[in-house]
Amino acid sequence: MIAPTKVNLTATLSAMLGTPTTVPSDPVMTKINLVVVTVTTVSADQTFEDAANAAAEVPPLRYAVFTALNPQNFTGSMQQAFPPRSPPTVPPSPASPHPPSAPPSLSLPTSKASGDVHFQHASGSKFDIRGYHGAVFNLHQAANISLNARFTVAKYQLAPNDPRRVAIKAVNGSFITAVYAVLQSDEDRVYITYSGDSPLEANMLRLAREGTTGQETQETQETHVGIGTKIEFGYVCVDMIKDHPVKLIVSNAKWRYVVTPGTYVTTDRKHHTRLDIQVIARTDPMESAGVAPHGILGQGFDGVLTEGRRDRYVADDMGSFVTSAQGEGAIEGTIDDYLVKGYLTDPHATEFRFGRFGRRQAPPRNVSELVGKYVRESKWSRKAASSVSDGGVD
Repeated sequence: MIAPTKVNLTATLSAMLGTPTTVPSDPVMTKINLVVVTVTTVSADQTFEDAANAAAEVPPLRYAVFTALNPQNFTGSMQQAFPPRSPPTVPPSPASPHPPSAPPSLSLPTSKASGDVHFQHASGSKFDIRGYHGAVFNLHQAANISLNARFTVAKYQLAPNDPRRVAIKAVNGSFITAVYAVLQSDEDRVYITYSGDSPLEANMLRLAREGTTGQETQETQETHVGIGTKIEFGYVCVDMIKDHPVKLIVSNAKWRYVVTPGTYVTTDRKHHTRLDIQVIARTDPMESAGVAPHGILGQGFDGVLTEGRRDRYVADDMGSFVTSAQGEGAIEGTIDDYLVKGYLTDPHATEFRFGRFGRRQAPPRNVSELVGKYVRESKWSRKAASSVSDGGVD
């Protein structure tokens, strides 16, 4: 018997029986028992029980006894009793010292940057970047979309449940505190600004061309994007949804940016907002009209796996640690090559050493400029490129 869980009993029964089923709600009825005694194979690896498990969101099982309490409220509690499984006919082999690898992900390749600040490319390359205080770096850029990020250096505390906090009293590290996106459609150019200073609202500036060729006029439209606001035109979509507390989603036909606010606490016990970022390839990123993506995150969709430099959190004699990794070994060139030119006056600027915006042809990164240990090439095979978010823990 396991702990009660929320399910929809009618949906569960319908899925098990393979036909729409309605459960009566007789107030005098106190219990419903359903014993599944026959497994009907739908395919080589699918049974009606599998469908029921998916509907009820419970662990897989071959047969089960479902007991519904308070059946007049079918979205109330449910308990499952599982009979013991038959022992295997062949004794299991000794446990491997290495856990089995996870099955391939069916999700589109996704790149993330979060915490202080940790990255992982689609190929599996892991690395950290401190950046410079107040500087704006390009994270991702393709022919008609670009994403820049502002880094803020801060002296913060590790999370209370982090065992390293016993020795490390303060970390001098950095966080992403603002992002600047630019998208180009056939007729319009869109500028998005989203800052940790105002995490519940983003600003969108749309420059729209109107009129016939030779007599075009440009119209400027500024919009505040709050919770529940969704703006679409052409392939461009800007959406802010409620999600602990919000997520800002900016996309076109080939790429999607998802920005989620998080929190870190400085040594003066003040709470600040950082931004965690996902860059999602909606199509094959290396077959994007001849323009391979670039940027700190964008270059990692090429399937080249390297060992990037990562900070090792060890306290000094004063109980402090200062981050210093700048992506060495995982990014083409050096961190300075990703500084956006003119960011002091225009953080949306698209020019940096490996710029791709507005290009018609651009190759993948030059792996000979990876200043680090080359490991191997590895097709990402639709696996996610991700960094591990630590909520500002390290």
